[in-house]
Amino acid sequence: MPSFPIPAPAAVNLLRPPVQLRRPELPPITPTAGHDKRQLLVGEYILEYVLRRSTRRSIGFTVDDDGLHVTAPRRCSYGDIENAIRAKQHWILTKLDERRQRRAARLEKPPVVWTTAPACPISVARSRCACTTRRATARTSIRRPWS
Repeated sequence: MPSFPIPAPAAVNLLRPPVQLRRPELPPITPTAGHDKRQLLVGEYILEYVLRRSTRRSIGFTVDDDGLHVTAPRRCSYGDIENAIRAKQHWILTKLDERRQRRAARLEKPPVVWTTAPACPISVARSRCACTTRRATARTSIRRPWS
């Protein structure tokens, strides 16, 4: 029986935990007018994103509760956009996972109940103005109540 070398166990990187992209609780991305909904196979994940064309000079990524939004110049080809997504896939997948965790934590909290505060009685006393102005001499005199 030939002996094959047994590979050493893979080192576990504790700083970068594996990211799971499957987000069944998020609503599906609904593109608005002028936006294109697309999908891309990134590693073992199918990444859905909304593509928006604009007059910007670079490709921008935005991650929110709706998912990934990519804003790209009109002159960029789909291949350039997909290459940019693959180049930034670690950042994108990490942010999507963080957003998913924040959303899950927010849904676990009890809802905020708004109530009206009790009335606070405020007493305002009316007083007379202690200042008088003489127009003829344009001087101001202040009457002190103690003098």
